[in-house]
This record gives sequence, structure tokens and C-alpha cells, in this order.
Amino acid sequence: MPSCSYGAPGVEFTGLHKDTTAVTQIHFLPGQGRLLSLLDDNTIHLWELVVGPHREVGGAKKEGGVCLKQVDNYSLPGRPGIESCSATRVTVLLLLKSCDLLCIGTEGGGVYFLEIPHLMLKENQTLLQDQVTQ
Repeated sequence: MPSCSYGAPGVEFTGLHKDTTAVTQIHFLPGQGRLLSLLDDNTIHLWELVVGPHREVGGAKKEGGVCLKQVDNYSLPGRPGIESCSATRVTVLLLLKSCDLLCIGTEGGGVYFLEIPHLMLKENQTLLQDQVTQ
């Protein structure tokens, strides 16, 4: 029985976002079978490879298929008093080598830090534009 591994030639996974917004960036988390996607609506989505349940085929138990599943998402909150979202529009994603922290740069100059895999904002480490320019 041939086996396939993540990233092997001929292996392909497809994931669909619920909304029809465009994907602007994709970042793979090396060695984890996970990836992050950034949509043009400013949401970040975490996907992972998930093994489906075992099934019986011809009386023999077969391993379930592997699929790409969205497990979490995060939307960067806007700053109070700013009606336009351009100040908090995500322009840069940088995944640290340890793959446990995502650095998010915005059009307005802010820098945010998101913990992976729970997609939780580290609020005490957020740098807003006025702090960055100082």
C-alpha cells in the first residue's frame, strides 16, 4: 500500500474559505502540517492536516483519508476612533522560526504579535504607530 507524506510530489490538498474574499498571503509552518492564510478582509486563518476516521473496505480496516481543515481564525481589531480600516490593514506577516509567534505589520505602522496555534493576541507586546515612530 503506497503512502503519501505532506509535501511529497503529487500530494495536493485543497481548502476553501467560507467567504469569497481573496487570499493575499499563505505561510507554511514547517514540520507541523499547518499553514496560515491571510485574506483581503484582514482575517488570518489557521489550517492543519487532519486524519479522518478509520473505515472498513472489503472487511479490512483502512486508515482514514487526510484533509486540510480550518481550525481557527483571527481578525485584527481596529483602533478606537479610526473609521477607516486602512490603519490596521495587515500588510506583512512574519512567522518566527520557532513557529509559535506570528508578527503582524499593518499599513498604519502598527506591529502586533499573535500566539500560534491558538491565534491569541499578545496585547502587552502590541506596538502602535506612535510607539514605533518614537
